[in-house]
Amino acid sequence: MATDRFNETLKPIEKGWIGYLDALKDYFDVTNSYVLKKLRAIILPFTIKKDDWKRQYSGCEFQDEVLTPRSDLQAPDLYIPTMAFVTFILLTGANQAMGSIPLFGGATVPDGDASSD
Repeated sequence: MATDRFNETLKPIEKGWIGYLDALKDYFDVTNSYVLKKLRAIILPFTIKKDDWKRQYSGCEFQDEVLTPRSDLQAPDLYIPTMAFVTFILLTGANQAMGSIPLFGGATVPDGDASSD
């Protein structure tokens, strides 16, 4: 069983970059309803029932397959962290483009012009 898992891990390495992208495909397999449910779980974690915190599996007892984020709210995904990073970059770029307007509550820095005699 451990050797099978190890061989599965090596398959993407043998395929090159395409193998890495195929390995990441399951982490981006989300739907709109999944994103809304996941954001609700992140913002309001007390609304999740006790049994819903566990991962869900498909198949029989000895051949469990892990479900993708499309089917399981607790499955790890990379869509939400990637979108958060892209949003941060866009907001930071917009803040830099606007000049000295504080976007995140920071104090404005003077221009260094000492002609205020």
